[in-house]
Amino acid sequence: MPHTPRLRRAAVTLLVALSASLLATLVAASPASAAPPTYVVAGDDPNATGELWGLHESYFSDLRAIITNPANFGPNGTVRANFTIAGARSVPLTATSLNGIDVYFLSGRDLQSGEQAVLNAFVARGGAVIASSNGPGFFDTTTWLGFGLTQRNVYGDDPAETTHRAPSPSAVIAAQVNHPIVNGPFGTFSTFDNWHSMAGFPSIPAAAVALARSPLTFPGSITNPVSLAAIPAGALGASSGPVIATSDVDTFSNAYTVSVDRKIPGDNANTLNEFNGQITGNGILARNAFAWIAAQKMAQTGITSGYVSLTSPVRALDTRATGPLGAQATLELPLTGIGVPADATMVAVNLTAVDPTDNGFLTVWPGGALPVVSSVNFVAHTTVANAAFVKLGPGARISIYNSSGSTHVLVDVIGYVSSNGSRLVNVGPARIKDTRVNLGGFGRATPGQTQTLQVAGNGGVPNGATGVILNVTAVEPTATAYVTVWPADQGQPTVSNINTIERTTVPNLVVVRLPTSGGSAGKINLFNAAGDTQLLVDVLGYYTNAAPAGSVTPETPHRQVDTRSTNTPLGAAQTRTIDTGLPGATAVIINVTAVDPTATGYLTVFPANGNQPDASNVNFYAGRNSPNLVVVHPDASGNIKVFNSAGTTQLIVDVIGRFDG
Repeated sequence: MPHTPRLRRAAVTLLVALSASLLATLVAASPASAAPPTYVVAGDDPNATGELWGLHESYFSDLRAIITNPANFGPNGTVRANFTIAGARSVPLTATSLNGIDVYFLSGRDLQSGEQAVLNAFVARGGAVIASSNGPGFFDTTTWLGFGLTQRNVYGDDPAETTHRAPSPSAVIAAQVNHPIVNGPFGTFSTFDNWHSMAGFPSIPAAAVALARSPLTFPGSITNPVSLAAIPAGALGASSGPVIATSDVDTFSNAYTVSVDRKIPGDNANTLNEFNGQITGNGILARNAFAWIAAQKMAQTGITSGYVSLTSPVRALDTRATGPLGAQATLELPLTGIGVPADATMVAVNLTAVDPTDNGFLTVWPGGALPVVSSVNFVAHTTVANAAFVKLGPGARISIYNSSGSTHVLVDVIGYVSSNGSRLVNVGPARIKDTRVNLGGFGRATPGQTQTLQVAGNGGVPNGATGVILNVTAVEPTATAYVTVWPADQGQPTVSNINTIERTTVPNLVVVRLPTSGGSAGKINLFNAAGDTQLLVDVLGYYTNAAPAGSVTPETPHRQVDTRSTNTPLGAAQTRTIDTGLPGATAVIINVTAVDPTATGYLTVFPANGNQPDASNVNFYAGRNSPNLVVVHPDASGNIKVFNSAGTTQLIVDVIGRFDG
């Protein structure tokens, strides 16, 4: 039996610690030192023509309150961007009227001659549009951008029906559950009300993404038409702005009052603010919609970016269904259609080499020339996984290269980097689970056992945190298997976070979304597939809606340090200063590999201007190459330090990206 390496709390001794299994949902903004941008919202109030759905009417009082609430949007809000409403009650669609306007809210009226051309020009130069309709008699989208519209009777299928129907909730399309409007900084929704669901889009522009459908059948045998769609910035031209279209004006309305002097019965369940103590699906949609607009606008002006979670991990590749990846072979993997948006610049994945036939490594990169970096180092007939950040190539693709032998490859997408991003608070390391001493409520994990762990309220993680960064370690497992970690409010996903090796201690960085309501609030599950294993969980940080924002910039992957080239391995108990080449970064994202170690031990990575923590980043065994993803706060010059606990080992440091703010 090999000697178990000394187990220390995983080091992320910095302001920011991240991992490739990143799961949190917030909107990014400019670095905390910069003032957030301000976007002016205007609408044309058509009250004079007999319609009563203008932005300034009381019908949209909730919406106005939402977007001007500093707790939602502002320097200290969930989204570090300001929205202000143009003072003019009516901003018509003319050639000059939209100067100085950033977002145009078009609600429930017919477009007049020439107005479509004005909207086209506004969007082409970067303006954002939110268009909410009520049927062809109110807002004719049939010739604007290619949105087709169909309408049913306002009271029901039968034109003679005179009783208001209850709202028929539109349902989110399964493939879009991770779209930032559906799963964004203000929460996630699966349905929203259209009051009567009286209109729908049977066709949408090629550049648009259908997000939700009406549950009803419309005249002409149109079943389940699109009721919500979005066009990202840049999709209609290099400088084009984002567009959101909904088929019913009530999507964004209070559904209580049409105007100050005319009231209708309305349905309370459609209110944008709280109903029975809960924010409704429409309320989450409205908040996320403007968050998405802000993120798209910020991306257009170079204000980037942060992490966004997927609701649950998505398996994007499993070659066991198609055949292994051969020696020196490259596989291109498109990541469209799995919840990664068009403006994403980077993805967070868990990369697994399954039963390789030889010793070697996998490299994952954006495509083009193969960089001299490695993402997973493997040993013949041993399944091994590692977290990875990957810059996206053209067409939202990544490339995967296998150095030798053949191996099956799994790619689980965990999150992505875009102008919708997450904010982190560092609190660790703090150990909240150690089955060796029953910390966390359980002893050793047995075969097939799921252990639930209360994270919020422990280790410095507050109630209401939306995600948590953990170092999870399987200690001395008795079988070769795997450990899966996931939010307690969901079913177990078909992915793994740690691939265990019998009698070998294996750590990995894991970031998990935390439920924020119900009996599962603040809890995660850990599943042990086979054998017995001790489990350690150390908290490194958490995600919240209330922390200052930052930005993430993917680098072209490159090898910054390889001590083999100079034959200068790290000796036992030796510390070496490493220049990451990223001066001024708040944190650097790197892959650190111990190569050909002569003993069992660990590496600790920490700031060059800080003290060595009682923690480890890479646990290694004699003769076995061991990588791990590390995010560390460098000094102002971009320097970090690496400590080797035992024996000698060559060191590889590959630079993946940087965090600022």
